Amino acid sequence: MQKIMSLFSALVVCGVLAASGAAEAAIDAQGAATLKKQIEDSLQWRQNVSRFSGQKLEMEGGVTVAPKGTFYEVKLPHLTLIPHADKKERLDVGTVTLNAMPGQPGEWLLTTLLPSAMTFYDAAGGAAGHINIGAQYFAGHWWPEKEIYTGIDAHYENIKVDATPAPGQTLTAVIPAVKIRFNLKDNADGTWNGSNFFETSDLKLTLPGKGQAEVTIAKIEAHSAYDHFDIRPTLALKKKVQAAFENGKTPTEAEMRALASDVVSTGMGGIDSLQNTVKVSGTAIHMTPAPINGPMDIAFDMFSLSGHASGLQQDKATGSLIMGGSGMKLSFLPPDIAALIPNAFNIDVSAENLPAKGLKDMFAGVMEKSVALSQAPKSSKAAQEAAVKDVNANVATLPKLLQDAAT
Repeated sequence: MQKIMSLFSALVVCGVLAASGAAEAAIDAQGAATLKKQIEDSLQWRQNVSRFSGQKLEMEGGVTVAPKGTFYEVKLPHLTLIPHADKKERLDVGTVTLNAMPGQPGEWLLTTLLPSAMTFYDAAGGAAGHINIGAQYFAGHWWPEKEIYTGIDAHYENIKVDATPAPGQTLTAVIPAVKIRFNLKDNADGTWNGSNFFETSDLKLTLPGKGQAEVTIAKIEAHSAYDHFDIRPTLALKKKVQAAFENGKTPTEAEMRALASDVVSTGMGGIDSLQNTVKVSGTAIHMTPAPINGPMDIAFDMFSLSGHASGLQQDKATGSLIMGGSGMKLSFLPPDIAALIPNAFNIDVSAENLPAKGLKDMFAGVMEKSVALSQAPKSSKAAQEAAVKDVNANVATLPKLLQDAAT
């Protein structure tokens, strides 16, 4: 499953990478040069910040930009995404094509075309998975000075994924359609309100194991809404990261640890209130052979998860989580026991006085110490043990942080 997520995430990642354009340029050679520079800067920023997520983005060749009358045709370098920088597994994305047209002052209207076929390679260099995309459409409103999109509308159809996680095992996914929408509106105080939407339907998965599991899902739908999204910390982080790697510089170990902490703090910051809802309908799992005798069937008519948090940028926050489902069927239970299974269930959890700032500081500390762990000499057992101890010490502060929260 991890391979499918790594492969499938390339759809959004590459769309975002490709949609890094320029603005306010005439459709001519001078405008092409400006656009090229801004795309290169944006790709470099993403390449640098990926180092702190444990991933790696490799680029072969350069960015090309050609005026085409009313728009620019852009081709990115050959892209390779390495999910774990310390391993040799990689996703060969290929060359992404972008068309860019000037919109409002400071804005570019973008469309993106991903390669129709991508290949995942294992550590030995052998092909271990593929993504194939049928029809696709990606359009975005990009503001380079703000490093944000104010709108994304994307559709992908007939996506097929296959992977070989182990010899003799095959994982497959067939996704007839995916829809993604994203919108932002600015507030008077310089922050933004926004919403996201994701939908996929008729999903079919084949998961390997001791036997085989076939999973079908009629529909997955996810909505997010948030307010007071502050982009200024991200812009400040970009300047700091770019300065650290400027002109091919290699940051010191201490600088890398500090930057890692800043990346986590920025990633957890910016949004003060957040509402998420996920609904999954028509789930069926068929396992053959099952862990017990005979095939096993598990089904849910509906499963939903809804969460809300507010005050995320304050010292204390509040949050709630509601989880529910209906129509659960378990074929392997005897009828008299199956009759005891409730047709529907609902779980509500709420919390007050959540230490938002303390949790943010704790996770930033864990990230900083994790970078120190990765830098510790592999040949020194003492150095490795000391680094692990530092990471564990940060994690151990979590119970104390939560003890005052009322649930």
